[in-house]
Amino acid sequence: MIPKGVSKFRQAVVGKLESEKDKLTPLSQEMFWKLVEEFAALEAQLAYYQEKLDTLAQSHPECQRLMTIPGIGPFHGDSPGGRGQ
Repeated sequence: MIPKGVSKFRQAVVGKLESEKDKLTPLSQEMFWKLVEEFAALEAQLAYYQEKLDTLAQSHPECQRLMTIPGIGPFHGDSPGGRGQ
């Protein structure tokens, strides 16, 4: 079972790749590790944009009011659905 959350998902995939590497061909290992690298790059982009959005939200009173509404509030890329739920 894969846990919810971006970083937990990546950790689970890496753990599975390491524990099952003897069952994978060299080509499949290379391809899967390349996908892990691409996923890590996407995580970094997500963190960058999240920081930008957080900064923007903090500087606008309308955004601050919206973030107090349950279900809308602050969102985080590491949570299920990426919305802090």
